[in-house]
Amino acid sequence: MAQMVKLFPYHLAEYVCRVMRVSPFRYYCDMIFEVMRNEQPYGSIPNFSAADALLVTGIERNEFIDIMNKCRYKKIMWKLNKSIAKEFLPTQPVDFPIEPWWGVCFVNFTLEEFKKLSEEEMATIDQVCKEEANSFILFDPDIAKGLHRRGLIYFDVPVYPDDRFQERINDAPPPFTL
Repeated sequence: MAQMVKLFPYHLAEYVCRVMRVSPFRYYCDMIFEVMRNEQPYGSIPNFSAADALLVTGIERNEFIDIMNKCRYKKIMWKLNKSIAKEFLPTQPVDFPIEPWWGVCFVNFTLEEFKKLSEEEMATIDQVCKEEANSFILFDPDIAKGLHRRGLIYFDVPVYPDDRFQERINDAPPPFTL
């Protein structure tokens, strides 16, 4: 169970997203499903995993409980087939703000997926292939978001050794020090 509830391996996104074709959305939906299938409480999901799952899937504690109650309401079906929980999980990732400096990366397509691309989508994918720097700001946001929803691209947030992160809570001033 502990292996199923870990944080998505964003540092391995190039392999996990591009080669394995496992997006953070699919990863967290599968994780939530496994917790439900094993009839574990929401609290069994570590805080960081639960927070990231909420950002990606939109499922928080109360919605998790609601889905479990819907599943248990179908008593015999739930006892025989726990996969009915998948019916209640979201099918699309939550819309989230995308920063202009995030990188756009494509996954390995199947031939069927490639044939279904529109001309605009094909041009976007072609641009991603040819450019060195693929910042989100260089692409049509609607096309990029549509490709992301279909799992054909993923976003890479570049982090460099010299980068520093500072936690800000409600834009409060830094604490007073002597």
